[in-house]
Amino acid sequence: MAYRVEKVEVWLGYLKDQPGELAGVLEVLNTAGSSLEFLFGRGTAAGQAVCFLAPLKGGPPLRAAKKLGLAKSGQTRSLRITGPDKRGIGVKITRALGEAGINIRGFSAMGMGGKAMFYVALSPKDLNKAQKVLQRTL
Repeated sequence: MAYRVEKVEVWLGYLKDQPGELAGVLEVLNTAGSSLEFLFGRGTAAGQAVCFLAPLKGGPPLRAAKKLGLAKSGQTRSLRITGPDKRGIGVKITRALGEAGINIRGFSAMGMGGKAMFYVALSPKDLNKAQKVLQRTL
């Protein structure tokens, strides 16, 4: 199984850092018909949290996201890498980008059942170069 390196649109939102806040956002998106494959959330400054999610497609989910105050990430672009979960694959990805002079702004990885998925956040100027580097490397 080869690795796929795809551009993806990640959305972000700032929430109150309090119980049930993220659940409320997810309920609205679910009701609108959204089916997420990626969600990352964490607290930031006192009283605030941030969530990143993807994908958001179609009219109702996009309208719901905008109503919730979610937006496309303006300062970063993302690549999704999927393929076999092999020992050292994270090292291979991060090393290839580093050697190409590409700074990683965010990195999420998960592996399960022999498969792996990575989300790599990059500056907009590095997106195409990073995709090409990873397609050659993997």
